[in-house]
Amino acid sequence: MSVHGGEASARVLADNRTRGASTAEDSAVSAQFATSGKDLDEHAFAVQSVLDTLRPHARAVSASDLPFTIKLPNLWHLATDVEMQLAPSSSALDIVAALHSTAAATPGRWDGSTRTARASG
Repeated sequence: MSVHGGEASARVLADNRTRGASTAEDSAVSAQFATSGKDLDEHAFAVQSVLDTLRPHARAVSASDLPFTIKLPNLWHLATDVEMQLAPSSSALDIVAALHSTAAATPGRWDGSTRTARASG
């Protein structure tokens, strides 16, 4: 997360795939990952939980409709950038505290209606 003045941005990383062993395999893994309905749905769930969490702290909040892939040395990640204008009563610490309990940051099963995370068991 980054905050400058009244503007904030965050990157939601949700879901990952192991990189391919060769250039061709790596390209195939990336392409399949970026179009996987299951992975896109799971990523959208994480993004929506972040947007819902940020709205009470923002004058405006937005995210792109589709994620992009990020290539790390050993993994591919799905990512979505989120931009917001902070509400006058909100600080960077308020945003960090709120984001800590989202589906994007908390492992386990997320129940967005009650804003609680329960460990999967």
